[in-house]
Amino acid sequence: MFDFDDFEQVSAGATERQASTAKIMVVYRTEQCLHTVQEAVCFEGLELSGAIGYDADKLPDLLIGCSAQLLLIETGNDFGTGVEQQLFDLRHLLPRECQVVLLGPDGSMSLVRRLRQQGFLYLLWPASRQDIVDQLKLCLHQRQMTNAHNTMRVAVMGCKGGCGTTLVAASLARSLADETGQSGMLVDHGYRGGNMHVMLGLSDLADKASAKRESVVFDQALDFIQASSLEIKVSEKLNYLTGPDRERIHEAVDLLSWDNNFLVEDCANESPFSNREPDEDWLSSLNALVITVHPSLSGLYLCKCLLERLEQRRSSVRCFLVLNYCQPNKQIDRTMVEQYLNRSIACELPWYPHCEDYLITGKSFVSGTGALGLPLQNLARQLLGKPVCSKTFLSWLLRRIS
Repeated sequence: MFDFDDFEQVSAGATERQASTAKIMVVYRTEQCLHTVQEAVCFEGLELSGAIGYDADKLPDLLIGCSAQLLLIETGNDFGTGVEQQLFDLRHLLPRECQVVLLGPDGSMSLVRRLRQQGFLYLLWPASRQDIVDQLKLCLHQRQMTNAHNTMRVAVMGCKGGCGTTLVAASLARSLADETGQSGMLVDHGYRGGNMHVMLGLSDLADKASAKRESVVFDQALDFIQASSLEIKVSEKLNYLTGPDRERIHEAVDLLSWDNNFLVEDCANESPFSNREPDEDWLSSLNALVITVHPSLSGLYLCKCLLERLEQRRSSVRCFLVLNYCQPNKQIDRTMVEQYLNRSIACELPWYPHCEDYLITGKSFVSGTGALGLPLQNLARQLLGKPVCSKTFLSWLLRRIS
């Protein structure tokens, strides 16, 4: 006969093993916080895998590739809208199962509720060692670390054909993987075939994607195994997802998003904005919408119409405009575009005559020294709430040489 007592002992043992292998990090402002956390971790028989001094400018880059399961961050008296937004942006630099505990001096219930809605735990500081121990038990032993935050979902779309939407989507996905060090997925809405294989520099990607689209059975819903079979590995941290139609793509995204820190959707060929009315559910699921703008009269007009439709829908999605000079002539500059659209440009991609060389050789813009590398990298950093990188003489010289 099955003994429930044995089952409880086995479950408890598994939980203890999980806790003993947990990776714990602390971001501290004061030595008192660091010492208290170290004592609490040692008291539980655990090990502190990392300690970082709080620096608002350097913290995002220090957390790239973080594998911690529990992160404690000491906030200060300057905790306000700016710091709170930065901490919220940092969530996408961490693994999805990582739980974040904020240690701060403000004990108001309104702050605790607001942070809880954003996926943070909050502990009033200064706190005793026992308070920290209780918080560790809550996070580690009661298994409240699964899906600590939602997947960052970004859509990239253009207002007209040939404005570089697929190029921006592919480069943005690679840049987000580099900037976060976490796993992500590039979703291709080109159900009838596209040129993503060219933008990623993978010559055999088109044949693989076509074979995977044809393998899907249309008369039944996807399960996790079938959705996983639609993925193609691009790099260690990035997968490519394709499907036969919009319905199957959305099913696959719903099934696979839990295992990814970010999603980048390429809506160059097909998008929920193809019809007169936008897909409200899709739009509300986005964290950001990147719109590629063609520097022409028709391109600016179509972009303005799209922005007006978003305003009519009272959409709260953050919009990032990318001005892409696909041709060498520059009759319409950035100032003209910003004045006409009454919006600021987040990223400006200059005309780059060696663009085809990168695509043929399979090089990545974001990791190269070309003129497109820094703007595309800074676009990803803006999405993550990181400070942008400035141009240096060395980077300029390397780009001139390349």
